[in-house]
Amino acid sequence: MRLPGRNLDLCVIILAEMQTSVPLTDLPPPPRRLFTRPRPGGRPVWVFRLILLPFFLLNSYLALLVVGQILAQAYGRVVNATIVEKKAARHHSYSAICEYHLDGVYHRNKEWLSEMEFGALNTGDVLQIKAISLFGCGFSVQNASRWSQTLRDAALILLWEVAFSPFMFLLYILPPIVGLAELRAALLLRHGIAVGGVIISIQKTPNDATMFFVSYQFRTIAGATLSARRYVDSSEYPDAKVGFPITVIYSKVRPSHSTPYEFSKIKVRVDSPR
Repeated sequence: MRLPGRNLDLCVIILAEMQTSVPLTDLPPPPRRLFTRPRPGGRPVWVFRLILLPFFLLNSYLALLVVGQILAQAYGRVVNATIVEKKAARHHSYSAICEYHLDGVYHRNKEWLSEMEFGALNTGDVLQIKAISLFGCGFSVQNASRWSQTLRDAALILLWEVAFSPFMFLLYILPPIVGLAELRAALLLRHGIAVGGVIISIQKTPNDATMFFVSYQFRTIAGATLSARRYVDSSEYPDAKVGFPITVIYSKVRPSHSTPYEFSKIKVRVDSPR
């Protein structure tokens, strides 16, 4: 016999009240010893990080270079720079290494030149540039350069940034964020209070990037009944059933911060001293 949705919800709430009134866990008291379940494929990720590390450093340098050049064009001070070296590369690329002093600090920058400028200037000539100092580094643009040229160079670098930024985020930025979340979860499992709880609903997002969530209810040792919602992996979602009793570990300082132990990647060692 199938129950109407409203009566089913009522039964779930009654079941939650019954289950959360008594502890359903045999976990040792805090502080607990923990271990993390092994994750497959960890080594290839580090290989990719090492391979892409030079590109990550180049990406960071180019991002700082764009900001420095725009600020130099907008707020830079006009100074005289001495050309110490000229370089001509393939594909009609010309540049000059310039030395100058800004606020008593020596700087050495590369300035890109047109073919006409490259032929007209010689080593030892003075070139007027607009320069600014950021974090002890000098950034400069030619005094005669226009905003259009600076923005064009910035647009080319921005294309590189857009192409590489997803890889940089996934390999270098996201892992520390995830690491902080796992550290927070580990502290909760190590020092939190374990009580019985019950699953009151399960949900999944109706789109291509399907995400799975479990809502659960538990009662603290102080007698307060709380509800929470947590993301679970797709491999764990089939084990989540409405009315299923679970172990909930919550923070004694902030009881609203909790986690269902059965769906945690971090586990408590069974040999933890009681």
